[in-house]
Formats: sequence, structure tokens, C-alpha cells
Amino acid sequence: MKANTLSTEEFEKHFLELGLQLGCDKVLNHSYETAYARHLSPLHQEPISLLEIGVGGEGYADGGQSLALWEALFPQAMIYGLDIYDKSQHNRDRVKTFIIDQSDATALYAFAQQYGPFDVIIDDGSHHRADVLTSLFALMPHVKEGGYYVIEDCSASYWPAYEGSTLAHEFLDTPIIWLKKAIEVVHREDLLFPQDNLPNWNLRSVSVYSGLGFLEVGHTRIGKNIPDSSGFYENQRELDELRYGQFKHFFTKFSLDAMASVQKILKSDHD
Repeated sequence: MKANTLSTEEFEKHFLELGLQLGCDKVLNHSYETAYARHLSPLHQEPISLLEIGVGGEGYADGGQSLALWEALFPQAMIYGLDIYDKSQHNRDRVKTFIIDQSDATALYAFAQQYGPFDVIIDDGSHHRADVLTSLFALMPHVKEGGYYVIEDCSASYWPAYEGSTLAHEFLDTPIIWLKKAIEVVHREDLLFPQDNLPNWNLRSVSVYSGLGFLEVGHTRIGKNIPDSSGFYENQRELDELRYGQFKHFFTKFSLDAMASVQKILKSDHD
């Protein structure tokens, strides 16, 4: 262990104390300190690059508690904050803010090209599903090997105020759905048939806590878990096709029909 490096337990305690001192909602409202400690404590003394979407305080001069928290927790880090409002009052030597709308994929890409790649990207922005997914797909390629893409308050996927739903949650494109799909991305090499709907992300692991999701970037192995010996792979493909092949178009159509019904309902609500 490096000098002055904190253990996971010490990092969590430090996170909690700083969060309370700063009035940061990561601690006050959500108790995210345990999850963050599990994943980020090894980076405590590293010269990492951390990007957070959402500085807080909306159009007012306050906010910035999270930026101050990261600045204190990672004394060697460069911290970037994106917000739709001017938050330059929080700029310091190791903290820089930028006015960028997270729904603007072009602006996100241009920013990441100039200042990335990043060790950690945290989305604590609007929590609206379209914004969260735009940021996820625009910025995921800019996370370093071994780094994390973190989605905060992903429970908003279940709430209509954030374009989510509990009743229709299986049929809406939400952050929760893509956290589930990320499990398939991790197991991509073990899927028997190509899945064209999966993004080309390089994921090592997926960790989900109440309201919080971590996508870890990187490879853990080369090759497949499924055995290649004795024709097992081809046998499994044939068996899967035999059992469910006649229904595969139905599975797709069912999903599309359900989604179309949901969209029709949503449209009628707005008419």
C-alpha cells in the first residue's frame, strides 16, 4: 500500500465525514459512500481524471459540493464538472467547470476529445432517461481501461417525472434497462447468436446498488467460458435453435408491439 493511501473502510469514513461537512447529497440523501469506497478507494492517491455531469444548485450560485468532495478525496486528481448553467465560481487549480448540456451528444464528444479520456465519469445530471442515455453512449468510449462510468439516481428510470415508468419499465429505453443489457455485454463472448442491439462497449463488470450503477471498463479474459471441446458450442446453438428458434421473430415482434403500444399511449396523453 502506498504511503497515505486509505483502506476501503478509511476511504468510506473519510467520504462520509467530508460529505456531511460539505452538505453533499451523495451522503445526506443517498448514502452512496459505501459503494463509492468499494470501487474508487484504490484511486485515492492516483493522478486520475474525473468528470461529473451536474454541478448542482441549478441557476443559482450555490452547488459544487460534489466537486469539492472529489477534490478532497483525490488530492492528485483533475476534476471536471459539466452543467447547463455557468458554474465558473467553483473553478480552482484542479477543478474546472464547463457549460455543456448533457443532451447534446456533439458537445459531449467534442469535450471528451479535448479533455479525455477519463478514469471516472459520473452522471449526476438531470436524471431524465433521454439525457442519461445520450451521455452514456457519447461518453462511454472515453473511459480509460480499468475506469468507471457511474450512473447516479438510476431509480428515476421508474418514475414518469423523468420519462420513466414502473408499469412499462421492461419496454422503455431507460438507464436501468441498459444496466441490465450491460450484463449481456460482459457475457458477449458466451452468447450463442449475435446480438445486434448490444453496444460495442468494453466492459469488465457491472455493479448495481440502490440508485447507483457502476460500469467498469476493461477486459478480464480472452476467449469464452463456453467449452469448445467435443462440439459443445455447436450443439448448444442447435439445441437453442431447436427449442426456441421458431419463436425468435415472435420475441422481437412482441417487444416491438409492446413498445409501440406504450408510445401510442404516451402520444395520446400529450394530445
